[in-house]
Amino acid sequence: MKIKTFVINLEVSKDRREYVIAETAKYPCMDVELVNAVYGKKMSVEEIEGLFECKRFKSRYLREPMLTEIGCTLSHRECYRRLLISEEQYALILEDDVRFWDSARMEFVLSEIVKRISEEKEACVVTLARHS
Repeated sequence: MKIKTFVINLEVSKDRREYVIAETAKYPCMDVELVNAVYGKKMSVEEIEGLFECKRFKSRYLREPMLTEIGCTLSHRECYRRLLISEEQYALILEDDVRFWDSARMEFVLSEIVKRISEEKEACVVTLARHS
């Protein structure tokens, strides 16, 4: 089984890119495609207003979004866009600081997720994360 794997990486973060390429190379089940991350801190107000709904964010989270959150959201949105224009049914999205806790079972875990997603009648998002 091969799974399309989008890896989000800031172009200036070469060390992280090298790390994540080496890490994902351990898993032949991942068909890796690098995605240049959106650097929210370098976006103009006009760019943000055109691409991100700050009012909607504030309404939901009761605070202004951080520039890094905007960049992260737009980077993930680019991965979703790429998935939608591809022939793929599903994809794995990773950030360049990913750590695999149970690497011995990675292919099994991914195949189980794919099996469950295939059984779904509607689109779904599965999040596997431990946030620090």
